[in-house]
Amino acid sequence: MWLYGAAGAGKSAIAHTLAEICETCGWLVASFFFWKTAGERNNANRFVATIAHQIALTIPASRELIAAAIDYNSFIFEQSIDVQLSKLIIGTGVDMYVVPNTYNIRFPTRTTCCT
Repeated sequence: MWLYGAAGAGKSAIAHTLAEICETCGWLVASFFFWKTAGERNNANRFVATIAHQIALTIPASRELIAAAIDYNSFIFEQSIDVQLSKLIIGTGVDMYVVPNTYNIRFPTRTTCCT
């Protein structure tokens, strides 16, 4: 999901709320929030590593696939974001665990979440 708008429009609040709802319902696989005043979260250097780690925790079947990709190329995190995504998530088959039937997702209200 990509939110855009003027500074102070509430993009972060909306994204955090949506992530909380998804986590409560068991739908959240991974999340990453950029924060311009936090040195480690104001650029994309740790983005793929964080997402891959969270996917490995959330989807146990993905752990071996991600670990194998890292073992095969121990310098993967020094490569471009595109290469990291391709080799750690998309190219490993992890994406088939992450995005099944996305065309049929319905977001519940807080009162109907997880029921």
